[in-house]
Amino acid sequence: MPGSIGTEDAWMRLVAWDYEKSGLAMLLGTRPCIYQVHSRAWLRELASDRAAGGGPFTLASVPSAILDSWKALGFTHVWLMGVWRIGPEARRHALRALRGSRVDAADVCGSPFAIEGYTVDPEIGGESELIGFRQRCNQRGLRLLLDFIPNHVALDHPWIRQHPSRFLVSKRRKKGYYRADVESGTRWVAHGRDPYFPPWVDTAQLDWSSEEVHVAMREQLLGVAALCDGVRADMAMLLLPEVFQRTWAGAEMKLDASEALFWPGAIRAVRERFPDFLLIAEVYWDLEERLLEQGFDYAYDKRSYDHVVGRRPGDLLRHWMSQGSVLWARGLRFLENHDEARVASLCGIPEHRAWLCLLLAMPGAALIHHGQIACLRERTVISLRRVAASGGQLELRDTYAHLLRTFSELAGGDLLCVPVSPMPASVGNDSHQSCVALVWHRADWPAWVLMVNLGKHQAQSRLMLPTLAATDARLVSVQDRLSDVRYEVAAGTLAQSGLYVDLPAYGYHLLALTRAAVGEPPPL
Repeated sequence: MPGSIGTEDAWMRLVAWDYEKSGLAMLLGTRPCIYQVHSRAWLRELASDRAAGGGPFTLASVPSAILDSWKALGFTHVWLMGVWRIGPEARRHALRALRGSRVDAADVCGSPFAIEGYTVDPEIGGESELIGFRQRCNQRGLRLLLDFIPNHVALDHPWIRQHPSRFLVSKRRKKGYYRADVESGTRWVAHGRDPYFPPWVDTAQLDWSSEEVHVAMREQLLGVAALCDGVRADMAMLLLPEVFQRTWAGAEMKLDASEALFWPGAIRAVRERFPDFLLIAEVYWDLEERLLEQGFDYAYDKRSYDHVVGRRPGDLLRHWMSQGSVLWARGLRFLENHDEARVASLCGIPEHRAWLCLLLAMPGAALIHHGQIACLRERTVISLRRVAASGGQLELRDTYAHLLRTFSELAGGDLLCVPVSPMPASVGNDSHQSCVALVWHRADWPAWVLMVNLGKHQAQSRLMLPTLAATDARLVSVQDRLSDVRYEVAAGTLAQSGLYVDLPAYGYHLLALTRAAVGEPPPL
């Protein structure tokens, strides 16, 4: 069945009433579940769904039913990606990059990460409509996230002419630099980049060894913070002094490494004005805990993604167990985003379900990407005002609704979640190696167990549950929240022999363990 963002939103509106009827308590606890939206493409799709003859479709035009459906599914935050003004230079570069492709020039807006400044684009509705949209979200318990892009700006950003000292510049032509006319004459300005890829030719690199840049960008961040409830900081690790110096080896540094830390002071300034503001760092290269130590609430956990889509369950478990407790509790996980392939293009429906269980079960924050629920297969080009409508499977849309609701209950409790290695079910049976497990427990009781078979063959395993005592004679009721499996077993037996699980290919159980004598489920 073909899918599009319009049909995805229509489906969300359809499932909302069922949630309200069920009375389930969503948005419990503090674990963020984030819905990432490509702002321009999303508004274009909504406009195309509307009857002909209307005017511009902006944030004020978004039906309240869509916001209600986001809440109903259990999302806590909405990340509107790309609300800032994109200048003509970014669009020109995008048109050049897309030359030869079957793209309508009217669809090309330019990269939302090459911005003229932190002014809300009139195409979106301007600042007043963004404020109104945030208020509508907040009324429903949804918080609004926006982009903060600290490393670089667009080629036509006014600072380049007015404040060239804020950029890495050269008086002579250099590779990776471009010619710019500034108030003091002609200079060669560096394009933004990270140390492992070619420059982003639609951007200009800020000089993060400059105190002037630190002061100016702190004010920019405070300005953004006044308009939203949190930010996702693009490529946040590029500002770390050692990374910046390695990336720009040979460039003159104005501050030494000890003076060039931006994030701690900037985050402290934001917290003083907006105590509940959420900060998410896009970060790679094993620098996640470094950014968390500097004040971010959550950081990307890209390695978990790599191991899941790479079908490496053993490496996934080892990664989880080698993480410090900080990243385990504060990692942001995803199955796709605007930089990665569509998950529906990487696997079939059964495997997709298994991966989704893991995503929603892990602690930290979960990100669901624009079009992911509709199972779109073609990756979105972020410089376009449209999202490809390939793919779409109603069966998985229902799975998303069911699993989002189910796992939101776990997010609301004060249970501690730990990864546990499955053991062989019998001598010589190594099928357990395709399984991974998470256990939620409180004090002396393992309240919930998630076991997922990531392999394409049936697997049996035993799970030794932490905190259970071999001398405990009480009966334990084991009930799968995702199927009709239910049975009772002695706690001492579980402690001695482990919890036996037999799963089909890509199968999973979310097991609630309760003391049968008491008959009360564990608090959520």
